[in-house]
Amino acid sequence: MPTFRVTRYVLSYGAVKTAGERPFPWHSIILVFDPDGRPPISDAVVLFTPSNSLGNMNTPNRLTAYLPVEDFDTYHRILQTESPVFAEWTEDNGGRLTSFYLKTQEEPVGEGPVDRSEGPG
Repeated sequence: MPTFRVTRYVLSYGAVKTAGERPFPWHSIILVFDPDGRPPISDAVVLFTPSNSLGNMNTPNRLTAYLPVEDFDTYHRILQTESPVFAEWTEDNGGRLTSFYLKTQEEPVGEGPVDRSEGPG
């Protein structure tokens, strides 16, 4: 199961229309991985579409995963609020994606968010 540290990400939002069909929204997150001498995967494109199927289209240096559009906010929130963040996935014997997820390292209970607002005076 490959595990890579996410160092940066890029968000995009759009709509796709195929012939004779209504446009449907999609979101994407490009995850850029830490180049720490690991195998040659440099990034992952995570596409969030109305489809509920987990799929992938791999190229030599990029993993592409298709996830349900309903999951976009959760993935985005993790990238906004957690550090470090790692991407992990599994593949079947044919190289097809069977799971994809983000995770963090172990954290103390009750850590909670940090209040970065400026206090009075």
